[in-house]
Amino acid sequence: MWNELHNHCAALSKAWLLAGLIVVSGSLVAKPQKPSPKQVTAAEKPKSDSRPALPSKKEEGRTDKPAEKPAERPDNPQPADKEKQRDFAIESRMTLGDGRSVRGLIRFKAPETLTLTHESEGIKYEKRIGMMEIAHVEITKWKGKFIKENKSGMIYEFVPEEYKIRLRDGGELRRSGDFFAFFKQFKTENRNGNVTLFTYWIDLKKPDGTWHTGIGGPDTGLRVVCHPDTVRKIEFEKE
Repeated sequence: MWNELHNHCAALSKAWLLAGLIVVSGSLVAKPQKPSPKQVTAAEKPKSDSRPALPSKKEEGRTDKPAEKPAERPDNPQPADKEKQRDFAIESRMTLGDGRSVRGLIRFKAPETLTLTHESEGIKYEKRIGMMEIAHVEITKWKGKFIKENKSGMIYEFVPEEYKIRLRDGGELRRSGDFFAFFKQFKTENRNGNVTLFTYWIDLKKPDGTWHTGIGGPDTGLRVVCHPDTVRKIEFEKE
């Protein structure tokens, strides 16, 4: 009897063990597995469409223009009140420092009108005159200006500083400073040919204090005597 009971218990244990294995194995089989991602080969990859995308209806008819650049301003704008210059060709008579005279057609570029600040009886005036209103210009004084020093001495430039201006209506004006810069150097034409005339001169002061031209006077002060070849007066005859 004991043996039968023992065998019966063993049979039940095997049944329970078998049932547990079935349950466990069923759960393992029933649980789905995530498939591994499929490897796509180069041959299977879709080819990209290289054609440009067509514009949408909203974009049709729209033209994108590049932004216009603002107008560039000149680096060195000219002042608004600067007088317009023109070319002059006037028959004239030039008197040199030693009294000689030269007649001929002089050519130069100058403003059509000049604003002249002058003094009369101790009162300063500002007068606007046309170039062709001037009858003659006489240089009465020159001013010295140091240029440089070399082994021979010191070089100076003597330029017009004071003028006496006679107008065609008989009026007379006096002016100081570098006013007629366009007459510093100019050309004259006559039957003898062409010649360049100057209203200034260059001089050398030697180490012993004498001047190369022999013209005495202050180094940088005012002088009334000029070089013999320097123009001291210009008389305008006709244009």
